[in-house]
Amino acid sequence: MFDRARTAVVITCYNDGEFLDESLGSALDVQIDSVDIADVSILIADDGSTERRTVAVLDRLERRSIRVLKLPHRGLGATRNEGIRCANADWFVPLDADNRLRHDFMRRLLPDALGRQDCAMTYGDAMRFGQCGGKWQMGPTDVEGLWRNNHIDACALIRTASWESVGGYNEHLRGLEDWDLWLKFLENGMDLHYVPGIAFEYRTRQNSLINARLSRFFTNRVTPLSERGIVAVVASKIGTCAGCGATGESLCPCRKRVTNVVAS
Repeated sequence: MFDRARTAVVITCYNDGEFLDESLGSALDVQIDSVDIADVSILIADDGSTERRTVAVLDRLERRSIRVLKLPHRGLGATRNEGIRCANADWFVPLDADNRLRHDFMRRLLPDALGRQDCAMTYGDAMRFGQCGGKWQMGPTDVEGLWRNNHIDACALIRTASWESVGGYNEHLRGLEDWDLWLKFLENGMDLHYVPGIAFEYRTRQNSLINARLSRFFTNRVTPLSERGIVAVVASKIGTCAGCGATGESLCPCRKRVTNVVAS
């Protein structure tokens, strides 16, 4: 039996009012389902939405006493960081406004996370819905592969102290914030732990499909994610490493240094 952990679901929104009731409803279901193991708070962090419907939905939710944090438009990383700070919980779940949590999200992931002292985050699988469906099985953390390609979605149970210790989400990496955070956890000797089973539902739509293609595009080229230049990888189809200038398909010196950091 665990003490009730202070946790928060931080829903980030930017002109996603048409989906916000669904994501909020799923978070409320988690709050009810896990009442015996977690004290779950819910906060909506809005990234300066301007679309009329979204603004109206946010105002309606505020009148229902849902906590809404209205911020100037600065991007996803900055919005998440501010929302997490304001949530003031020991653990948090970043939830995009167009996705949905399964009702047993916390019951599935929290006991495992609490039982692992070095665990920075715990994650599960997803079920896709929308333009295309099917299970998204993320699988155990591939430490070597994660330096080349991100196979873990943002929606996870994350220890706030770990997030804070690495400086939070990078506010300058648009679309790569999550990947960068996972790598910073690994770089600092923290664990990313996988719990099999569907924990949330991932909406696929035209924008997300385009972003997936862009992600694959950048994966096939060198993308230095760390501000300190630690993440420089020669992937299978690239010519030149932006970090050290190495060419070809073999691992570059930057990659060798990364391996040493992880191993330590």
